[in-house]
Formats: sequence, C-alpha cells, structure tokens
Amino acid sequence: MPIIIAPQSSRAGRALFDQKRYTEARPYLEKACNLGNFDSCGLLGDFYYYGYGGVDQDYKQTRLLDREACEGGSIESCGNLGLLYEKGLGGARDYAAARAFYKKACNGGSVARCSALSMLYLNGFGGGQDYGEANALFRKACDGGFLLGCTALGSLYQNGQGTLPDARQARTLYEQACNGGEMVGCSWLGRLYEIGLGGPQDFGQARALFRKACDGGFKEACDEIPRLP
Repeated sequence: MPIIIAPQSSRAGRALFDQKRYTEARPYLEKACNLGNFDSCGLLGDFYYYGYGGVDQDYKQTRLLDREACEGGSIESCGNLGLLYEKGLGGARDYAAARAFYKKACNGGSVARCSALSMLYLNGFGGGQDYGEANALFRKACDGGFLLGCTALGSLYQNGQGTLPDARQARTLYEQACNGGEMVGCSWLGRLYEIGLGGPQDFGQARALFRKACDGGFKEACDEIPRLP
C-alpha cells in the first residue's frame, strides 16, 4: 500500500466500504482514524457492529470508536452511540446517555435520530415523559423526510398526545407516510378508513391499504384483511 495521508486514506477507505470491499477498506480506514479522521473511526465502528470483513463482532469496540468519532464531530456516530446506549450493546443500558447522544445527532441534522429521541420522550425513558416534546421531534423528523416520524406523529394526533385529538390530521400524516413507502402508515391509514375516523368509512380503501402494507412486509396488516366485510 502506498504511503498516504488521512484525507486520501479516508476517501479510499470510504470508496471501498461503499463497494462492500470491506477487507480492502479496513486498513485505509484504520490509518485515517489513527491520523484523526473521525468519520473513518465511525466507519470502523460499523466493522465491529456488523462483523464486516471477517472482523469479530464486538459492540464494546464499536462504542469506543463511535465515541471517539462523535467527540470529533461525526453526527452519524453520535446517533449510533445513542442506539448502543439505548439497546445496552457493548456496555450497560443507559437511556439518559441515549437521550444525550440522540439529541446531539438530531441537533446536527439527523432526522432519524430526532425520531429515536422522540420515542424516549414518549415513553419516559431516560427522563420525564413529555408528549409535547415528542410531538415536536416527530414533526421535525417528518418534515425532514423521515417517514416513520410522520406515522408516529399521526398516532399522536389520533390519540391526542401532545396535541388536541385530530383524526383528520392523523389521516393526512398516515397518507404522507404511506405514499412514501412506509408500510406501518399504510396499515394505520387503512384502519382509519375501516372505522370511518377522520373522514368517510370505506372498506374497499381499507382493504387496499391493508393489502399494500401486507405485501410491503408489515405482517400485522395481513391479519386485518380477512375480517373486513
């Protein structure tokens, strides 16, 4: 391998990583990480998380690498670190730490981690339960294009959590998610059509939506189809 500096090594490693040539990518990423390229440290964390390139799966090592990358400014690694703390992978489960790292990632522009943070607020994990904050974070995720956030926000409107109940708005959000390919949203929209909540009752539309969700891999929707009239 030629002698290369961190930016070159990082680019080479990233290109090989994206091509799934993990064994070839690893030495480039290790070199870049050791020279202070924190995005490369985060990618190395993925090697230990998934066992890429013949590396033994080691969540503890993933935590170490993601923490180094997060502290160096890698927003993606901050979000990954939040997940490790939430799930208790590579060390003790710590919802408060998960909140902190998800918040850092969310504030840095990761709308998927805004949604993950919202779930912690919704369930009161790692701190107080706060439906209003959950609502605001799901809205941020949805507006940023994270469709599961739209589905979750629709559920809050349907149930009046952090907002006044608004079944019509729930329909709109479920439809937005479903049209983007989020199958849980399709199923939940189908349920609103089935019971006539937030708009007219329409069993044909409900059946079509349950079928779409079922075919799309949301198996709970498959069980809804036979019981429709």
